[in-house]
Amino acid sequence: MRWLKVTFLENEHHELGGQIKNASVELLKGRCLPGDMERSFRVSPIFPLDSDSVLIDENFHVSFYHFEKPYQILSRIKEANKDLAKLTWYSVGINAVLVFAESRAHLERVSRGFLEEPISHEYWKVTNSCLDEVSFKISQRQDVNLNEFKIYEYTDLELSQRSVIDEFVACVDLLVSQFAKHQPYELGTLKCLIAEMNELILELNYVNYLNRKASLFFTDGKASDVSIIKPDSLEEFSEDELLRDVLVREGLKHQCLDRVIQVNAALSYVSTQTFSGVTPILERRSILRRHSLLGVGSAVKGVTKTIRFIEDAFNGLNIDEIINNSFKNSPKLSGIEEPLVQINTKKWSEQYGVDKWFGQGANENQFPKLAYFSGRLGFREAEYSISAANQALTCGGGLDWSILTITHEMTHGHVRDILKYVLSGDLRHNVDDEFKQMHACFRKFCQNPKSDGFTQLESIRNLFFLYLSLSLTHGSLTFRGMGRVENRQVVELVDLSTEDLRGQLQNENRNINEIMVHVLDLKYFYANRLKPYIALIWNSWSQVSHVKADLRQYVLRSLLSIASKEKGDDHKRFEASVNKFIDIVLEYQLKIGVNLVSEILFELGQPNIISETEEGVLVRLEDKSGLKKQHKEQLYDTEKRLFLAFKPSLIIVDLAGEIFFSKKVLSKLYDDENIHFENTAEGDFEDHFNYDNAESWSEVDIKSRTGYLLHCKELILEHGMNDDLLEEITAMRYIACI
Repeated sequence: MRWLKVTFLENEHHELGGQIKNASVELLKGRCLPGDMERSFRVSPIFPLDSDSVLIDENFHVSFYHFEKPYQILSRIKEANKDLAKLTWYSVGINAVLVFAESRAHLERVSRGFLEEPISHEYWKVTNSCLDEVSFKISQRQDVNLNEFKIYEYTDLELSQRSVIDEFVACVDLLVSQFAKHQPYELGTLKCLIAEMNELILELNYVNYLNRKASLFFTDGKASDVSIIKPDSLEEFSEDELLRDVLVREGLKHQCLDRVIQVNAALSYVSTQTFSGVTPILERRSILRRHSLLGVGSAVKGVTKTIRFIEDAFNGLNIDEIINNSFKNSPKLSGIEEPLVQINTKKWSEQYGVDKWFGQGANENQFPKLAYFSGRLGFREAEYSISAANQALTCGGGLDWSILTITHEMTHGHVRDILKYVLSGDLRHNVDDEFKQMHACFRKFCQNPKSDGFTQLESIRNLFFLYLSLSLTHGSLTFRGMGRVENRQVVELVDLSTEDLRGQLQNENRNINEIMVHVLDLKYFYANRLKPYIALIWNSWSQVSHVKADLRQYVLRSLLSIASKEKGDDHKRFEASVNKFIDIVLEYQLKIGVNLVSEILFELGQPNIISETEEGVLVRLEDKSGLKKQHKEQLYDTEKRLFLAFKPSLIIVDLAGEIFFSKKVLSKLYDDENIHFENTAEGDFEDHFNYDNAESWSEVDIKSRTGYLLHCKELILEHGMNDDLLEEITAMRYIACI
């Protein structure tokens, strides 16, 4: 691969960005970063648009371009102008397009073929490997009404509170200008941040006021404060309640500050990663040293655009309104008259699913996520942000560190909202009283599940509580229960107190979230197709050390994901899921890793129908009658270890897949004329998914970014990838998603 490197020649350990004569520019070849322990330098990898691309040594001219749609520009060059394509390179920096030439006149001539004005353009003249001349042009920025970015007065807050808000103000002041010049479509995200910060300032002012008032009350002092009205965001608390309980007030204060700090941390990442490397390039150094020259702005933009695409698809699904209004005023679910024997979900999707109320108001509570890369956090979702692993910068176009993993993290936020509204009750009322009422409703359901005296919301909540009770005896993803499997129809149900039920909810909340996330991730972002889903998640998990230490949990996650597509009673779904899981991991064992697949099969009971060839590949033995009997016996042994936890978890699987899955969201996610589903060969249990022209550069307008990325992953599953091209392909995928 090639590296563009700038080395600062004067003052060994200082960069004098204002003196361009002190810098050398080199185009180097090598698999590893070309460092320099004696002099300060900046470097970035660059990639050829054409296999015959050429670079000119020592004396050359180079232009850096920031386009709104660099993928289309690069595709147009590659398809229409072979000579220009040989001179064109690309990077994951915000200046994604680089053109090298022997003269400035040549550069100006070829640039006229772009047919589009760049957002910014920077020109370098390099003579005898020294930076001889720099000039640049930035298009006029979008007009901004600065009044839309003002925050409320916060001078009366405590010093520790003011200081973190000061940090926010400084970040926003910088980003407003940069977004207006380079990413005007993200100004709306800053407006959302301002609104959120203003709400937090109101809450902090109110809590501080109550602290002063409570202090005066206990010392018989006289209040001199002007009365402060309680913010709407704290409507679930009464002023008397807050005055009585200092712990609640302190909890609210720390919660507000924690949110401000979260936002500040995310903004710091976004600012440094998106805009390091913008024109003028030498003005800012990227904190990602491997990309210290050009930065990673295009990669961040690609992830951000993918996230905005997902958020837009979910925008018509107002979870708050659906759960707290529509579900609350609709009759109970059908098919739950004998929940301890069998739950019939046949009519759930059509009669009770969220699609029934899709589009009834925009999802105002959906906060646009701030996207960035992190070596410490890896792939992770938080209230205001979502991070991708640093490894995805170089390997995101492959399987192990797939950028498509970000859909799993996005789904976590969606599921967290669902669980918050279903399991928290009415937030305007006392939390303890609400939970007692929900527990009383669950007791009535256990005593008489055939009663019609439940709403849809209550019956959904009762099923969640039923899972919590069963998980104590049967187990869950992370807990091995104490139930028995010998009597296949016996279900043990523990009568839990209110506090025990609350404690079990805290214990199982993460497991519930993970099960729902897997089901919805499969349905939304993998087109409900098991082969690529199972193969890709196990490729990702193969890179995480703790997965092998807790393999049972991840095997159960896979079985439950597969079960979301299976029909029949619990045992039939379990048997079908085990068989399909074995088939898939055997088919993709060379991608997942033969050793890991062996451990998976061992966790499943290592059926005797599996054998190892001389080449070290695992295969199924011929399906003879004796083997069928052995397989049945082995499945029964597997049941004793996995089925107990599998059975109650199906409640969560079916709620996610039948009630909370939206076909209308799915339709928006795949609304792209380049996507086609094709019938597969007989015996295959899934349709083939295709995204036209994803194999190479193309001027197509990529609307379904997740669909495009899915097809790219499937190409690797089917045909493999040259590791030497992985980073080059990864950069291409990020640019395509902009």
